[in-house]
Amino acid sequence: MHLVHPSPQQNDWAYSFRVPRQQIVYPIPDRPECEVLVDGGWWFGEVRMWTQDDDGSWSANVSWTRNTETRLDAVPAARVRPVENDYSRGRTGAP
Repeated sequence: MHLVHPSPQQNDWAYSFRVPRQQIVYPIPDRPECEVLVDGGWWFGEVRMWTQDDDGSWSANVSWTRNTETRLDAVPAARVRPVENDYSRGRTGAP
């Protein structure tokens, strides 16, 4: 959902909805571990969902942690990379 600023004649906010082409949603124990590029640094996180937009580009809904703060953001695919050893359930190398 994208928030659209109201015109001077409107007293309320209008919302526009974009329907994604495709979504890949991971259940909690199967979320792939990743690193996310934020403010010039790579931070540990996990991918909750991939979304493909109308223009064909992909973005990730990622939960990531910097120091003790955990955030949830939607970021372009270019800002997400896999970790070397992904220990989420069902992946190679999992204990």
